[in-house]
Amino acid sequence: MRVTNKMMADNITSQLSRLTEQMNKTQEQIVTGKRINRVSDDPSGISSVLSYRTTIAGLDQYNANIGNAKLHIDTVDSVLGMVGDLLRQAKDIANDTAPDMRAEMAQEVSALRDQLLQMANYQLDGKYVFNGDTTDTPPYNSGTWTYDSGDTGTKDVIIGENLSVGITADGSAIFGPDGNNIFDSLNRLETALNAGNATNIEAEISVLGSAVDRIITVRTQNAGVYKRLEATENHYSYFKVNVQEMLSKTEDTDIAEAIINFQVQQTTYESTLATSSMVLHKSLIDFLR
Repeated sequence: MRVTNKMMADNITSQLSRLTEQMNKTQEQIVTGKRINRVSDDPSGISSVLSYRTTIAGLDQYNANIGNAKLHIDTVDSVLGMVGDLLRQAKDIANDTAPDMRAEMAQEVSALRDQLLQMANYQLDGKYVFNGDTTDTPPYNSGTWTYDSGDTGTKDVIIGENLSVGITADGSAIFGPDGNNIFDSLNRLETALNAGNATNIEAEISVLGSAVDRIITVRTQNAGVYKRLEATENHYSYFKVNVQEMLSKTEDTDIAEAIINFQVQQTTYESTLATSSMVLHKSLIDFLR
């Protein structure tokens, strides 16, 4: 078969085009730092890349949920700490046997009750934290002093696939059942102080003591949830680093190797170009002879 100049030219053009495509691809990998920039670069590798990215996005969302839950618990714990302090003050008043100060003590109890109402109706990001799932209305008001919604729901936080934690948000479980909640106790104590009824005053000491214990129990439960959240968050952070490393190994460019490949490709291109120039030039001279 006779090899014509056109056939040689077409073959050389094809080789140069292939080498140019290789150099462009390698240069893109160096510039972007990514070995895989499109599906055609590595059809099997892109599947792993997408899977790793989905995993990382999921971990980021779970950690964001955990961060919000920790903030919620921190806030609630701070509020309940103040509630406990106010209840202890009320208990100290009930323990005080000085009869000549009872009118002033009654006023103080009234002030403590109003402060506790503010604590019970505390909001975080515009949502009531002690009203179960009914976060858009206050759980208590000064007219009835009752847990109006009766919502016993918890604040549930998704922290993993099919994994969630519940944070106590039931006002009646925290501040006591209607009829004997902290506001009822303080109302009775105020009335007893104004009436000088020592027996009724003393009766509220144990009720307030139980209320303080109830607050401590809720704070302890929340502390346990907080530790679980921290442990999960630390696990996810470690796991995310491992997934990121696998992602990097799959899609990132080995810059040193890519530069060497580019130099080799460039040398091959220049050699092919020089050789083709000599071959085609010689063929043309032979034709003229």
